[in-house]
Amino acid sequence: MKQIKANPLLAGEEFAKFARKMSGKEMGALEKESLEMVLSEMLKKDVPIGVNQANSLIDEISGNKDKSTIAMKHISKAMSADKGLAKGIGKNPQSTWWLNKYGGADAVSEVKDASGGKKPDSGSVPPAPMNSPS
Repeated sequence: MKQIKANPLLAGEEFAKFARKMSGKEMGALEKESLEMVLSEMLKKDVPIGVNQANSLIDEISGNKDKSTIAMKHISKAMSADKGLAKGIGKNPQSTWWLNKYGGADAVSEVKDASGGKKPDSGSVPPAPMNSPS
């Protein structure tokens, strides 16, 4: 029997239709769960993800820039639930800049606690996008 491969673009559109019908509370829970997955994937990459890529990922999840801004606020909750995630982010200056900008003081505090008391280098300039030459 021939195996049929799923089309991820079509699957994404079906998911988006489903997500648009969700209540704010349901969307918040879904976005938190999605953020945990996105942040986990960020930490697996050889090249740290930049702010633009991070924003694009969140926009893809929510399908809406206004919703993606709200989703970014769930970062500190995702980190609170997984200290290993916070510790990994604490070692990645590009991710900590992103957390500082969008996650607020609570997120940075979580990183500081999880990375042994060192304050993460949040930087004043956003990190270079992942695909720019080094």
